[in-house]
Amino acid sequence: MALLRASDLDEKHAEKFGTFERALGAKTETLKKYGLGTKERKRLLRASERYRTGLLKL
Repeated sequence: MALLRASDLDEKHAEKFGTFERALGAKTETLKKYGLGTKERKRLLRASERYRTGLLKL
């Protein structure tokens, strides 16, 4: 998934999200439940926000 690659996360997390929309709309609590650490959550949330504002092209 391109969003995970943009946030430097392993592809092992891809099956937890299923779709791009689920990864893009994930909240901190959900990411914690999926087993992502603090740094991983911050990177994914930052990449999601950059995508929404148009600063990140996938």
